[in-house]
Amino acid sequence: IEPLVAFMENLMQNPSKRSVTELYGFLEKGNMPITPDGHFLAYKKVRDNYMDCHTGTIDNSVGQVVEMPRNQVDDNQNNTCSSGLHFCSKDYLNSFGGARTVIVKINPADVVSIPSDYNATKGRACRYEVIEEIGKDAADAFKAPVQDSAMVNGVTADVIKAAVEAAVRAALEAKASAEADDLK
Repeated sequence: IEPLVAFMENLMQNPSKRSVTELYGFLEKGNMPITPDGHFLAYKKVRDNYMDCHTGTIDNSVGQVVEMPRNQVDDNQNNTCSSGLHFCSKDYLNSFGGARTVIVKINPADVVSIPSDYNATKGRACRYEVIEEIGKDAADAFKAPVQDSAMVNGVTADVIKAAVEAAVRAALEAKASAEADDLK
């Protein structure tokens, strides 16, 4: 449960209500794993020389931390191909070119948008860390979520999911209330 708590703490640092609500669907649909420190892992296609596919100027070699100003990342989910640091789930990999596939680690606070095309299988962030390269079969990359099974200390994944969703709703309401108080 600690990774989920860390994930929620990181997620609540995201200044965008839209990103907060969009991200959970992306993670659930793509079966994207959460790391012990509350980040998540995703895929990214790159050129043979590890440079990004769009501009050829961003180095995505293992160990690189890639970032850009958040206000330069398009936060409109209806702009499906736009500015930002791209990541995706396994389901999107065959929809995009690139010679290599790397795994990126992303803090939920750095997610800016989950575009509406391709059924929420890709996203844009303002920062990620490239942690490894995978071989030809992307299915080999993620074997399990943080916990080893759908049952953690007698609690099912559905119960955990409902608790996380309730916590997100409560945190968003508290944040909105605090912002409304600041405007008074």
